[in-house]
Amino acid sequence: MSVEGPSLIREESHKAVARIAKLAEWLSVAGIVLLAGSAAYLLLDTDRLLQHLSCEAPAIVGRPPETMVRLAGLVALVPAILFGLALWQVRQLFGLYRQGRIFDARIPDMLMRLGYLAVAAGVVGIVARTLVILFLTLANPPGQRTVAVGIGTTDIMCLIVGLLLYAFAFVVRESRRIADENESFV
Repeated sequence: MSVEGPSLIREESHKAVARIAKLAEWLSVAGIVLLAGSAAYLLLDTDRLLQHLSCEAPAIVGRPPETMVRLAGLVALVPAILFGLALWQVRQLFGLYRQGRIFDARIPDMLMRLGYLAVAAGVVGIVARTLVILFLTLANPPGQRTVAVGIGTTDIMCLIVGLLLYAFAFVVRESRRIADENESFV
């Protein structure tokens, strides 16, 4: 397998891709920092956390026990962790693009991981919201506890984008295999 650098693509194309990739890398890092900061901000204060989580569970009667609020916060953190991992993969992928390594052998695996993370985020988001609502309404009087399962456009988008990335990873991997096969004939 060959390892290529910027010389394999036109200079003006490399410059354009490098500018976009640099911006995407910075946005990914900024997203990770903001995600970690906002998670810490919410998890350190149960009043703020409850206020934030109450958007998902409007049927709260009274104040849930602090342990339930913290548990709901930890459950709500799982999709955010998946998003942070996806941002890290995006940063690595665009780092390769910035270097001009658009045909690097690691790219299909990165795309596949991004696809897995997106599909997982879609599924985990549905489950996490359901559990958050359950935990926050568990202290409600009998008959007023709530379990709600909802599938939103974000969940569907995560699933579709994840499957698209997963399929694209297979296409890239197959095109690399064909290119390597053709190179061996020359």
